[in-house]
Amino acid sequence: MAGRMLSDPKEVLSFANEMIRPDLDRGTFITSCYGVLHTEDRCFRFASAGHNPVLLYNPARGELPVAMRPAGIALGLADAAQMESALEQMEFSLQPGDVVLQYTDGVVEQTNPEGEMLQIEGLIEVMRTNSDRGVRNLLNAIETALTRFRGSTAQEDDVTVVCFRVL
Repeated sequence: MAGRMLSDPKEVLSFANEMIRPDLDRGTFITSCYGVLHTEDRCFRFASAGHNPVLLYNPARGELPVAMRPAGIALGLADAAQMESALEQMEFSLQPGDVVLQYTDGVVEQTNPEGEMLQIEGLIEVMRTNSDRGVRNLLNAIETALTRFRGSTAQEDDVTVVCFRVL
């Protein structure tokens, strides 16, 4: 709803915080990442309320995906003034071949039978080795990697991945 009224990601998250905060129990919070993709000028602008970093990968940019983590605090933990001062907004220009990936903590916090987590390094490796085969294949590779890594361990958290590639 906030995204329909406001165009600035930082303002959207601040507004969402004010709408959500009164309804949350003390100590309950929500992490979120909100971004706006301007396809005309290939600009991606986003802010994060305590969420996982956005990953950007293109072999032309460097050997490894870059984790972009703007400053921010989870929704529900701060009043309006604190939220406004805590949120940072990032913006970058996209180039052909860029792959942008957003994901929930259920991806990187998935454990294996030994109790180890996949962590961001595991996700980065899957992204690095599978980004050249298209978004659908990358998403399938992430799902396969999580299933293999998890083994007999139950999936305890939600897993959501949003990805796009610049053509």
